Amino acid sequence: MKMQFNVIIHPFTTIYILLALIFNRFYYFFLFYLLAIIHELCHILVALVFKVKVEEMVLLPFGVYAKMDIMFLSRIKQFLILIAGPLSFFISYFLLHILFKFQVISIYAYKDAMTSNLFIFLFNILPISCLDGGRIINILFDSIFPNYNARIINIALSSLVLVIISSFVITLGQLMISIFLVTQLILSLINLKKDYLKYLIRRIYENHYQDVKVIKNDALYHYKNNIRIKNKCIENEKSIIENYLKSDKK
Repeated sequence: MKMQFNVIIHPFTTIYILLALIFNRFYYFFLFYLLAIIHELCHILVALVFKVKVEEMVLLPFGVYAKMDIMFLSRIKQFLILIAGPLSFFISYFLLHILFKFQVISIYAYKDAMTSNLFIFLFNILPISCLDGGRIINILFDSIFPNYNARIINIALSSLVLVIISSFVITLGQLMISIFLVTQLILSLINLKKDYLKYLIRRIYENHYQDVKVIKNDALYHYKNNIRIKNKCIENEKSIIENYLKSDKK
């Protein structure tokens, strides 16, 4: 599969780079980014195995994000793509150990890189919606709750975790990361209804799940082919969604 995608630099990243240059922290920023690239490449390699197209690469203040559409993949494929990033910790650990052993990098660079590698791993497994951990746990939420409810629960959990860790992240000198995460969470909340409507429209054309779920209202389960028994007639998922969209416009 040929890889062609856009590269986008997030506005916060530009500010982050400028601050790193001003406060003589660009070396640490560069080191951190190299490890973040390895992290994201692991996502991409597993995604390519499942023939998932990478749409764009976004340079964020705390790393790199490869945007790809995995929403309608099976739970197992989604999980493997998402967990590949955090598991890059062990690849980076091994590479750094080899580089240090053969004196390619100094003891100071080695220690800084190991600390950064651990931070990237722990940070990404946090259950915050825009991070790997949040997206992985959302697979579980989507397996238990209707999709709209799962979205709300994920935002609520993300908010709680962010409140708990924000002071610690700021203590580490990562104020920009905290601001970015809060901004993303606010945008998720603002766009909750709009994103759900877009999701419903896509489901009309892209739902390939075989397991049937009988529902009583309009609450659709993501990993199921939803049907509803209404007036002694079976209403298929497409009809349920179309009726919901019509009622929403009124």
